[in-house]
Amino acid sequence: MKLVKEHDTLVINGEDLTLEDVREVAVDGRKIAIAADARERMEASYALVGEILRSGEPIYGISTGFGEFSRVHLSYDQNIQLQLNLIRSHASGTGKPFDEKTVRAIMLLRLNALCVGYSGINPDIADLLVSFLNLGVTPIIPEQGSLGASGDLANLAHMSLVLVGEGRATVDGIEMDGREALARRNLIPVRLCGKDGLALINGTAVMLGVGALAYLEAEDVFYAANGAAALSFEALHGFKGAYDRRIHELRRKQGQIEVASTMRGLLEGSDYTDSRLNDVQDAYTLRCIPQVHGASLDAM
Repeated sequence: MKLVKEHDTLVINGEDLTLEDVREVAVDGRKIAIAADARERMEASYALVGEILRSGEPIYGISTGFGEFSRVHLSYDQNIQLQLNLIRSHASGTGKPFDEKTVRAIMLLRLNALCVGYSGINPDIADLLVSFLNLGVTPIIPEQGSLGASGDLANLAHMSLVLVGEGRATVDGIEMDGREALARRNLIPVRLCGKDGLALINGTAVMLGVGALAYLEAEDVFYAANGAAALSFEALHGFKGAYDRRIHELRRKQGQIEVASTMRGLLEGSDYTDSRLNDVQDAYTLRCIPQVHGASLDAM
């Protein structure tokens, strides 16, 4: 992780996180905090879960077991063990671990979802996720184990283990057990209850994190490709007429139109274009840059 950028703290409210925010937190180490209104929503939904638990009303995954055991009614003490068992039993991912920036993106996106305020999670757990991101505690999360639309249950369970002082994590690039990682940063493990375990793992933050970073990297490559294309165009003394605005607007392909405009801007004022005598057009590889790069932009 590169702690090289100076930023104001990013305030997370569950509503307006952007891809660039993900980059700045996951890759550049921007500090974060939870918005006051998001905290109020989390506190309200957490209090509601507590009321339900004390009432004895049968609510799936809170006062009952899961799946086949949904008919089994649980006491308050059993609920605490249920949430911990849920995390432990689902931490069954395989494969090599995600790199640090991906894990940071995962934690940020899970936190952002919790800040919407309807998961019923203890706000103290959200605070601990903030501390993980701000203080550089990175859970070890295996790449394989997601159920797709049913949730990244196994992967997120590995993240959640570190919150309770179990599992594995890295601090300052050194791998260690979760309890030691917390101690290195003077953090205290949380105790799960209510529906905390369910709220932590029943989401798609892993696929979102992987997808967000993949998109950002693809975007970087795309812009670099446009720059490389412009340099190649100059090196080959190309004819800019192929990028005439009128030609591309007739095709009504937004990506193609944007790339043609970008190429015109990059080549504006160049002394190395339109300079070959007795030639009327370039090879197709130069003329079709807006069509090829534009299709990539549309796909993105």
